[in-house]
Amino acid sequence: MKLKKAWRNMLLCTGFAAFTGVMAQLEIPLPLIPISGQTLAVGLSATVLGSLQGASAMIIYAGMGLPGYRFSQEEQADGRSFPGQAADRFSDSYLPPT
Repeated sequence: MKLKKAWRNMLLCTGFAAFTGVMAQLEIPLPLIPISGQTLAVGLSATVLGSLQGASAMIIYAGMGLPGYRFSQEEQADGRSFPGQAADRFSDSYLPPT
């Protein structure tokens, strides 16, 4: 029984991570700050899954971007489609220059 529940939780977390990636493509343009559907997906995953599984789903979502998985055609067209280049982009964006 515990194994079934663990598989169910893992599938739900992975599903909500993919849902967040799809919803991130939707955007409501506002004059100052555009709002993406990603905000709705994060809140929905926390509401439906709870705090621990919702956080796990967002960690999976963030982890899908590190090895080079692309959610949009724009990201695929920028020429950075290899995992090493995605890691370079991550280090350029989030780590201080050395």
